[in-house]
Amino acid sequence: MSHRYADGRVALDDISFAVEANECVAIVGPNGAGKTTLFLRLCGVLAGKPGQATIGGLDPAVPEHRKKLPEVVGVVFQNPDDQLFSPTVAEDVAFGPLNMGATPDEAKARVTEALQAVGMPDAGERVPFQLSGGEKRRAALAGVLAMRPSVLLLDEPSMFLDPRGRRELIAVIRALPGTKLIATHDLDLVLDICPRVLVLDAGKLAADGPAEKLLANVDLMEKHGLEVPFRLRHA
Repeated sequence: MSHRYADGRVALDDISFAVEANECVAIVGPNGAGKTTLFLRLCGVLAGKPGQATIGGLDPAVPEHRKKLPEVVGVVFQNPDDQLFSPTVAEDVAFGPLNMGATPDEAKARVTEALQAVGMPDAGERVPFQLSGGEKRRAALAGVLAMRPSVLLLDEPSMFLDPRGRRELIAVIRALPGTKLIATHDLDLVLDICPRVLVLDAGKLAADGPAEKLLANVDLMEKHGLEVPFRLRHA
């Protein structure tokens, strides 16, 4: 897959990889590496050429397939305020299922199921903008889970969270079923929940392999603007 923006900037440069069902894979790299662009291509927000990608058996660049993507692929963006817009959390979480044709009763059941999955079973009547940062992230995740996707794309899920919120979110993500791709600068989070890591830099796939092995490689980390996590450093 390659992607060039209108200003001529190449964001993805002929990258190629495969992720198996139920894998949890981290995508790491410096700012501008192409991580968010990759996610936007995989979920069909950015247009591309047919034949460059399939996700859950669908090609995001084919219009007929793109219409079905929300049932297969869920995306949680960096800023949860970009995803929360309804008067209550329950209405926000129900929005996707109702738009996809669910009955009110089915949507209500999905709201209950999704809020339970993110550890916020009693938050349905709360106002989204009054939630803490960690709660907003979990509410945004619930809105995605209510669609019951088989693939989750999580963009910087732990950004700006305090230690408690971060721990709670990691526990939620670890327990979720399905395939997970996580773009993050939080390399300790990677070690906690992702057995495999892809290293992106300047739109190219620089490395692909076991998380502990790659993240402990000092030369690889320094070359691509990253640091070896403290727990992997040797005295």
